[in-house]
Amino acid sequence: MASEITMETLNYRLEQLEKSVSELKELLVNSKLQNKDIETLKTDVSNLETRVGNLEKAPAEAKASWFDKGLDVVFKLAITAIVGIVLAKIGLGV
Repeated sequence: MASEITMETLNYRLEQLEKSVSELKELLVNSKLQNKDIETLKTDVSNLETRVGNLEKAPAEAKASWFDKGLDVVFKLAITAIVGIVLAKIGLGV
């Protein structure tokens, strides 16, 4: 009789351990899936941050481009005027 109780107790404990192991396996699988989702989200957030940064810079870059073009025209006109003046001074008319 004592051995029956011991066997029943051992069987019960074994069943409980099997349930615990099964729950732990499920938890581990779910954790791995969540980690994969988290890594995907991190990548997506990083890409979005890059795109937002580019969008924030776009107006400043457009203004800088306009300024560069204007400055380029001014320098070209100044160089043309200087060359014209020098040629006029040395007697070569344009």
